[in-house]
Amino acid sequence: LIPAPSKMPPANNNNNPQPYTSLFLGAPFAKFSAATTVISYLSVNTKRAAVAMMEFDAARIRGRGESYRYLTSKLTFGSTSELVVGTMLLTYLMRKFEREMGSRKMVFFSGFITLSTIAVESFLVSSSPSSLLSFNLHYA
Repeated sequence: LIPAPSKMPPANNNNNPQPYTSLFLGAPFAKFSAATTVISYLSVNTKRAAVAMMEFDAARIRGRGESYRYLTSKLTFGSTSELVVGTMLLTYLMRKFEREMGSRKMVFFSGFITLSTIAVESFLVSSSPSSLLSFNLHYA
């Protein structure tokens, strides 16, 4: 006997997709970004002097010409609580956006945002008076 068509199992698994088995399946850039953030945090935060070298310090950028701080301030978090919350949000949102947009568009978008942020920061540091440069910022 042949069962009724409504009770037949699906011919392939497309009608009954399984949930993702991996956290980063379909999102290699999000995996790379989260791993880079965690590894840089663990390697830098072993010494407090290394954290001071990574943070955004406008007075040092302008006074001593330490322009590497524009980029390094975006690689790690300032504290463990920022790392935990930031990595959870980074992991969830970046993999979601990467799956929707695709890896190439996500890499381009992330690079564009990073370069735009560096451009705005460098403009503000170069155009602001010296009295306003006594602030420090941590970026993720």
